[in-house]
Amino acid sequence: VIFFDMMIDLAESEYQIDIRKNSASAQSATSGEQKKKL
Repeated sequence: VIFFDMMIDLAESEYQIDIRKNSASAQSATSGEQKKKL
């Protein structure tokens, strides 16, 4: 899951596009922050 998130982030920054929908990316950012704290 972490690898998938990283690949989505990389593709979004490389191609200047939004792959995730706005609501989904907000949720992913929150869950990503929680994982980093662990």
